[in-house]
Parts: sequence; C-alpha cells; structure tokens
Amino acid sequence: GLVSQVVLDYMHMCCLGITRKLIITSILPVNPEV
Repeated sequence: GLVSQVVLDYMHMCCLGITRKLIITSILPVNPEV
C-alpha cells in the first residue's frame, strides 16, 4: 500500500545518500581541492 511505497522511497533515499557519501569520501582524498 501507500505506507510500503513511502518506506521503500525512504530506504532508496537513504541508500543514495550513503552511496553519495562513500563516493565523496573516496574522491576527496584523491582530489582535496575539489
């Protein structure tokens, strides 16, 4: 139902946020000026 969709959307956003943080954390040490 609607609740399940909201939960899935929330989990999807969290996964994107974590992935983005991991990517940024991986890139920053290589390119500290960015």
